[in-house]
Amino acid sequence: MIWVTKQAIERYSRRDMVQAAMNAMIESAETRSTCHAWLANSLPKRFIFNKFYGDLLADGKRRSVLDIGGGLTGFTEQLALQHDYNLVDLMAHDIESSARSIENRIGRKFLYVEDWWAYLKRDQDTHWDIVIANDLLPNVDQRLVPFLDSLLPRAKKILISLTYYNDWRWYTTRRIDADEVLTQMSWDSQILSSVIERFRGQIIEPDFSGFHQELPSVYSNGRQVCLVTFAGAG
Repeated sequence: MIWVTKQAIERYSRRDMVQAAMNAMIESAETRSTCHAWLANSLPKRFIFNKFYGDLLADGKRRSVLDIGGGLTGFTEQLALQHDYNLVDLMAHDIESSARSIENRIGRKFLYVEDWWAYLKRDQDTHWDIVIANDLLPNVDQRLVPFLDSLLPRAKKILISLTYYNDWRWYTTRRIDADEVLTQMSWDSQILSSVIERFRGQIIEPDFSGFHQELPSVYSNGRQVCLVTFAGAG
């Protein structure tokens, strides 16, 4: 378990490999995407991206990868070429046609524009070497337990960034399938640690101490982020 702290970010900034790779990219529809811009403008995001995708981009070993909510960046085509890579994303921020253009270039489909739960229910047989969920749980999607229960039996390794707040924070939202307004409250460290405690035996190098510390946030909105690797049975 790794917390995204000022010290960790400062150490990474001395050799920002993701930024160097982005600087060398030729401009394309993917480098003009929203997710790519977020990556370009945020050192913490590049730190996390390097932790999750760095080895996949660097070494030559081909793996089966399921990326849930990973978005479209200038690295997407390389991931889809080097690996048996599938991206499940609602494309809330990026343009689907850009990903379809990559599919045409590499000669295979990899993007599935649907909810990850529907995707897993439709395909109940596939197993993966690596599953990634970056900047999704439980800040955007609170189905952390169904996510782990569904994927731990089907993946060798799961990489998740978990976001929480240590102050009260909530959002007023509107359901898209009904005429109803909901208030969604973000998880704090106590809620998050109690939920993943039941999966402690499958966490690689578990260390819950960060949940009990007041760590200065590296984000303007005060959120805390913990990177967790789970060993699955897949």
